[in-house]
Amino acid sequence: RLMNPPPLLPNRMPPWQARAAALTHRFLYFAMFVLPISGFIGSKAGGFKAGWFGFFELPDLFGKNDAINFWAELIHTWTFYTTAIVVCLHAGAALMHHYRLGDTVLKRMLP
Repeated sequence: RLMNPPPLLPNRMPPWQARAAALTHRFLYFAMFVLPISGFIGSKAGGFKAGWFGFFELPDLFGKNDAINFWAELIHTWTFYTTAIVVCLHAGAALMHHYRLGDTVLKRMLP
């Protein structure tokens, strides 16, 4: 994203939609970090092995801990469900812009 910044949004897009798009993108980047980290912490605190595609095992930071496991699983689960809803809304908004409003929002996402 830093090397290839996105094109500008259409001029006729209402400010609330531009803000919603910006918040959606920020949340999706946030979720890309929170989901794997909370999954790793939950697995390790639950007493499971966690590795990287079978090449090596990730370190055990705190051993089996039910309290940490509970909170990590809670964060992981709610972040997942929220991400699924946000992705569906985001895709729906892009399709609405393309088919109903006829602007270039969807086309600017494609290569």
